[in-house]
Amino acid sequence: MMSGKTLDRIELGQTKDEVRAIMKGSPDNKRFTETTEQWEYKRYVNLEYKIILIDFYQGRVVSFNMLDDRLLPPPPSITIGAGYSN
Repeated sequence: MMSGKTLDRIELGQTKDEVRAIMKGSPDNKRFTETTEQWEYKRYVNLEYKIILIDFYQGRVVSFNMLDDRLLPPPPSITIGAGYSN
């Protein structure tokens, strides 16, 4: 799990290596065009599951977005037991 303070360290102009160090690893997904590359991380941030999108141009951060992941299924329900009687 990450804190919002960790993500606050990502800044415009940082390199891919700097982002990898802050995010503690490689992205979960990558997308690219002829001129830009987008990294996608899926992380718990302050107890909420988020999608984090970081765009690079010429190897430097140019954009940062964090979205709620509403596509995740809800956590499974847990049944403790049917109960008991005397």
